[in-house]
Amino acid sequence: ITGRDWLLLAVMGLGPLGGAFFLWDKALKLGDARQIGILSYLTPLGSTALLMLVGGRAWSWSVALAAVMIIGAAALGTRAK
Repeated sequence: ITGRDWLLLAVMGLGPLGGAFFLWDKALKLGDARQIGILSYLTPLGSTALLMLVGGRAWSWSVALAAVMIIGAAALGTRAK
């Protein structure tokens, strides 16, 4: 591994990846773990939407169906038993 590679790994670990782990730990300590788990279902949908927006791509029927299924599962998970 080159010096540049080490630098990129350090930036990734301290930046977005490190921040995500820090915020996840903080959320689990201060929040309701069930709600946080349900919200985590929305992460892949958000990243896909961001990639499509940045890439200038249109939503396909399969992505739209997946979005409906993810949101539906999150909604079902929030219902009280």
